[in-house]
Amino acid sequence: LMGLLFSDDEYKVRNTNGVIFPSYDRPAIYDKNIETDVTFSVRAKAEAIHKAKIEDWKTYDCARREVRSFIIATVEDTWIRELQDPITGYSNQPPRAILNHLWASCSGLSHLDTLALRDSMRTMHVDVQGIPEYINALEDAQKRSKRADPENAITDHFLMVIAIAAMLGSQRLPRADWKWQDLPKAEKMWAKWKKLYKEEEALERVHVLATNGQDQFGAAHCATGKYVPPILPIQPFVSPVPAPVPAPPAPIPVPTGSTQGEQLDEYFDALAAAATTDQSILAELVAANARLTKANEILTKTNESLVAKLATRSGGRHTPAGRNNPPGPKKLCPHCKKMVVHAPDDCFELDKNKDRRPRGWVTGL
Repeated sequence: LMGLLFSDDEYKVRNTNGVIFPSYDRPAIYDKNIETDVTFSVRAKAEAIHKAKIEDWKTYDCARREVRSFIIATVEDTWIRELQDPITGYSNQPPRAILNHLWASCSGLSHLDTLALRDSMRTMHVDVQGIPEYINALEDAQKRSKRADPENAITDHFLMVIAIAAMLGSQRLPRADWKWQDLPKAEKMWAKWKKLYKEEEALERVHVLATNGQDQFGAAHCATGKYVPPILPIQPFVSPVPAPVPAPPAPIPVPTGSTQGEQLDEYFDALAAAATTDQSILAELVAANARLTKANEILTKTNESLVAKLATRSGGRHTPAGRNNPPGPKKLCPHCKKMVVHAPDDCFELDKNKDRRPRGWVTGL
């Protein structure tokens, strides 16, 4: 990535070997420089070297395309529109050319931006999750200040002062604050502050886990400080409708004993009363369950008797209303032509029995 983004001089300075980044040209599918009359071993070696060059080109081309896509997706199109081709877009622009164009066209941070950066560092502890993230945010701001104004760059001493003020104001790690105050003045350096507060936060995480996730780092994740009501605009006074006042909660009994022993006796008496109440409630539940079981048995017996009575009753579609016949085998009725249990003279198909036909009766003939 360094070779794709930096110039040859910058890459040579940053590279430990002191060489420039090699330039890659897309190799052909087959190496034409291999002679036709070489031995098998020489040909195999030359083909392996050429295959490795093809793999290197694939890696280089993939990295170049991905870096170019990342820059285009990150930077606003306004700043690189001049490099866009109407047909190919940015596909022919190497990442180094895009960055050089950005360095030449973008003004960067001004002196006023550096002052605003210093002010924003005072509240960076509010939006971070822990000490490592807080340190990274401060040091990133320091790097930006060095790029904007090297002569007025933020120093490590300024970082230490900002961090001390943030920790003392938020009171997130008070034990670390006490340890820091006890250090000699010669040891109060930015590197020492980072080490001390990282170690203290590691111990604090154990406390956070023990307290079920409470007291997390960062004022944005917990409510601290004194509440300040917002200033609202003045509105004309309107008499509000009085809201119903809820009944005050029942007072909690407080031991009235004069000595600690008497107070303990009162506590034990209260526990015994609570246990007695629980036992009485349990006895009532057992009795109610017994009553329900007995009622269920009575209902079951009643249901069985009703089923038996219904089974003893007989009749059919032509049984006269209000008349019960003893159960018997079904026989073919000569009048309705059906297998029934009623007598032939009681069939509703006969005109003499029309007065006894039930409502809605329909002949089956």
